[in-house]
Amino acid sequence: MNNIKNNGFTFIIAVLIIGHLIGTMTHTIQLVNIFKLGFIDYAKALDVSPIAVGYWMFLTIIDPAIAFLLIKNRKIGVIFGFINIFINVIVNSSLVIATLSVITIHSIYEALG
Repeated sequence: MNNIKNNGFTFIIAVLIIGHLIGTMTHTIQLVNIFKLGFIDYAKALDVSPIAVGYWMFLTIIDPAIAFLLIKNRKIGVIFGFINIFINVIVNSSLVIATLSVITIHSIYEALG
C-alpha cells in the first residue's frame, strides 16, 4: 500500500516538473518576442498591462527554479509549485475577466471555460 502512495506522489511530482518546464519554454518564447517588439509594444500587442508582461518575464526564472526544487527538495518544491500555480491562475483569470464587456457569473464562466 505504501508503494502505491509513493508511485502516486512521484507521478504528481513528475507532472509538476513537466508543467513548470513547459511554462519555462512558453515564457522563453515570450521573452524572445519581447526582445523583438520591445517591452511596451509587446504589452500593447497583447492588450495587457506592462506589469503582467513583467510578471510573465519573471516566470522565465521562477518556473525552472521550481522544477529544480521539485527534484532536489520535494516538500519545498511542492509548496512553491502550488503557490506559483495558484498565483498564475489568479493573474491570468483576472486578465481574461478584465477584458469582458459585461461581467456576470455567466460571462465569467463562459470566458474561463
